[in-house]
Amino acid sequence: MTQRPNLSRRLGAAMYDSIASGMETNVFAELRTRLVETARGRVLDVGAGTGANLPHYRPHQVTELVLLDVDAGMLDRARQKAANLAMKVAFRIGSAENLPFDDGAFDSVVFTLSLCTIPNPAVALREAKRVLAADGRVLVLEHVRSQDAGMARWQGRLNPIWKLIASGCHLDRDTLSEIVAAGFVVESADVALEAALPFPLRPRLLAIARNESSALHA
Repeated sequence: MTQRPNLSRRLGAAMYDSIASGMETNVFAELRTRLVETARGRVLDVGAGTGANLPHYRPHQVTELVLLDVDAGMLDRARQKAANLAMKVAFRIGSAENLPFDDGAFDSVVFTLSLCTIPNPAVALREAKRVLAADGRVLVLEHVRSQDAGMARWQGRLNPIWKLIASGCHLDRDTLSEIVAAGFVVESADVALEAALPFPLRPRLLAIARNESSALHA
């Protein structure tokens, strides 16, 4: 990564880590471990932010790790976190909807709390499928639209305000359906309420899905 972030982006990244620290400790760290420890081979972390996933990868399973984000300040902070890890980590500034990688370049593509904010998650998931090897897998941690009709209606009502205060984050995306629509075959999907989260964020998804092409030849 050659572009250096300006001061405002560096401060924004630091503030992000500070604001998110409570939820990371109480909820997301354990969920990240459960998901990210399954990543293998050449791994692409999309919307990697400040590198919250970094401590959860298993170096003996990962041969290459690339962190991608649109925000140079976030990636600069992630690079600082990666400095003492027993893994070689690369950093790329880029869009999830137009991944700057060749077809089949990765064995695992990881999205953690990023598909809620990516402007076009359907396109991002199709791009993930494109850059995955035939037997590759996409790994997803996300807060999603509730299966309870009453809570889903509240998520819809709050969504316009939430997007303004949370940098474009959406409360009501049906991420599991989007994974299937992108052509993946779901291997596992765990949807549960997390009492430690604010109520519109409580339904969370942990999902692992594989390329449809690998499923056809299984």
